[in-house]
Amino acid sequence: STAAANASVPQPNRSAIVALIVELQQTIGLTDVKKFILKLIEDSVRFHAASKPMSLRHLLLSGGIGSGRKTAAKLIAQAFHAIGLMGTDNLNEVEVNPLERIPFAPGSVNLLDHASRQKSKKLDDGLSALDQSGSGFVILADRSPAGISTIQGSSIYFTKKEPTKINLRPYSSFELAQ
Repeated sequence: STAAANASVPQPNRSAIVALIVELQQTIGLTDVKKFILKLIEDSVRFHAASKPMSLRHLLLSGGIGSGRKTAAKLIAQAFHAIGLMGTDNLNEVEVNPLERIPFAPGSVNLLDHASRQKSKKLDDGLSALDQSGSGFVILADRSPAGISTIQGSSIYFTKKEPTKINLRPYSSFELAQ
């Protein structure tokens, strides 16, 4: 299974989805994130209509300074709430104490930025603990695709559960001028 947590039947909220789509249209750049969210919405409607649980894969997100990693994570948190898979649209920005387990919050979308700085065993333990809690989604972000490859290559967790990957492209001159 590639589930990020126990799968549940999505309960799409039409007005929240419309508001999110309007926000996506007003957001500059983040093309691949927008595609990911629109596919997520489309899939949630299909799974809801069939009364089938929808499983998710955690996300590895790369992008340089100012590329929109945090904005992307916030939009994804809103999407999970709009489709009824998370009870809140809040993004849990994970702060790591080197002496403790990574505190991923169950029932939330969790963002761990600069994830390649973490030891793979700690990441694996935190992801496994979140899976055992029954709910939650993790976005591991880093500044470079190489950092994301390091995370994926050293993780036992990700050899069993393939993550989704998105690489944020730098903004174009046109996008920056808007």
